[in-house]
Amino acid sequence: MLDNTGEPVAGASVIETGTVNGAITDGDGRFTISVSPTSTIEISFLGFVTKTVTPSEGDMVIRLAPDTQALEEVAVVGYGVQKKANLTGSVANVDNTLLDNRPLTNLSQGLGGMLPGVQVTQSSGQPGQDIGNIIIRGTGTLNTASPMVVIDGIEGSLNDVNPNDVASISVLKDAASSSIYGSKAANGVILVTTKRGGDGKPTVSYSGLVGVTNATDIPEYYSSAEIAERWNAARAYEGVYSEPFFSEEQIRKYRDGSDPDNYPNTDWYDLL
Repeated sequence: MLDNTGEPVAGASVIETGTVNGAITDGDGRFTISVSPTSTIEISFLGFVTKTVTPSEGDMVIRLAPDTQALEEVAVVGYGVQKKANLTGSVANVDNTLLDNRPLTNLSQGLGGMLPGVQVTQSSGQPGQDIGNIIIRGTGTLNTASPMVVIDGIEGSLNDVNPNDVASISVLKDAASSSIYGSKAANGVILVTTKRGGDGKPTVSYSGLVGVTNATDIPEYYSSAEIAERWNAARAYEGVYSEPFFSEEQIRKYRDGSDPDNYPNTDWYDLL
């Protein structure tokens, strides 16, 4: 049993069609099975197209073709891959095509609204501090509830990954992931796979993003002269003070800025 590159396929399933008579290929891709001359056998293996052949006496060379469509339906779990149908744990996937369509400066932002059970909150709008806090299936501990992040098999942080370098993201959302990664995976695991080089000519791409953030409601402030006038008006309204607190000369200096050291009138908010 060989693949399209001529390498042996180990662990492939060989079944006589319509029966339970079967065999498994060894490390060299070899197998032995006894069938009737009129029967057919089916050979199947994850990632390859199932092939049906008519047996013959003696040695046979069977080549399996890769199934590209089936490969799209596998999920990264731990240190290998599994078909989604064979998983007992809850896994969600995001591929790079979904991330490419979103203007991201931080990878954690890209997970918001993309995966069921994954909650992303942003605690700050300060430039450079827009890191999202990720919680999978709610808070289940009084301590840190952040999930474990594994990047190409190495534990790391989403903040260290360029969103443009991501090929796919898998999220293991339940306690079954602890059987692979240990106690750190109690709050879930985010698996990031980055892009790899391929065949063909080199390509160069550029994307630019410019944004402006404004406050939604900027308060208006009184000038120093207006505050002085209203201070005097409040004292007069109370009826207990015979003289105003600020004189007309002081109010004039506040207004015209002739003595800014002693009578300042600076709108610090507008200045910043």
